Order: sequence, then C-alpha cells, then structure tokens
Amino acid sequence: MPEYVLANGECLACGMYCASCATETGDIWERFYMGALRCETCMAGYYLSQARGVCLNCPTGALQCTLSSIQTCKPGYSISNGICSPCPENCLSCPTSNPSACQQCSLGYYLSPSTSSSLNMFCTKCSIQNCENCDSAFNCVQCSSGYSGALCT
Repeated sequence: MPEYVLANGECLACGMYCASCATETGDIWERFYMGALRCETCMAGYYLSQARGVCLNCPTGALQCTLSSIQTCKPGYSISNGICSPCPENCLSCPTSNPSACQQCSLGYYLSPSTSSSLNMFCTKCSIQNCENCDSAFNCVQCSSGYSGALCT
C-alpha cells in the first residue's frame, strides 16, 4: 500500500517501495525531471537513491542495504563476503562462517546432524503423523488439533 503526503491541499501517493516521502523543493527543471515527490525512506528490501530520490532493489536476499553495502539479509540467507548467500533448503538461519549449515529450521522441520560432519546441521522433515512441529524424529512439540503427546496420538 503506498504512503501519502499532503501537497497543496491534495494527498499524493509516494513512489513505488517508498516508506515516506516529501514534496520536491528544487528548481523547476529538477521537479520536471525528478517528479513532484521525493522518497525519504524506503521499504525493507530497497534502498534510497539520493541522486534520484527513488527506491531501488537491494541485491537478492538483502533486507537492508545501501548503494555500496548490505547491512542485513532476509530470513533464509546469510551475509558472507558482502553478499547474501541462501541457506540450505527449509532453513531459516545459517551461520555467516558456514552458510551450508543450518541453525534454525522452518516450521515442520527439525535440525539433524549431517552424515559427513557433526558440525553441519541440516533440516529434516518431521515425519510424525498429525504433528505440526517437532524437535527430533521422535518428539513432537506441537500436535494438530485433537492430538497430544510426543507422537501425537
């Protein structure tokens, strides 16, 4: 949903992906080429182009960025060497030092050690019937409605 600003008694929509904007105060040529509104802050996943007063896409996986750097990555990504690298499948967070390992799994999955290294954890689908979320192959922590216990019986 776009944000709005009051200008000359009229509500005007801010630009795409703009979290807040203000009326342009430059000379007539600047207003003609840049538009009457200028973004001041952008929505998550976008950064402000100071020169153009518009919001531009952050690189893939970035939640907060500037023109020259990434500050934070979206869930499921880890910042490594200045870029957001995807975590393994069904993984919500992975360490910066080892983006191929997982620290937290998506709902319905649990952390289990890799067969190649006990340091590398990956996400395994919960296989307990009627279980919404589990912390191991044999322990459900959230059963579907009407079921209870570690095995949701």
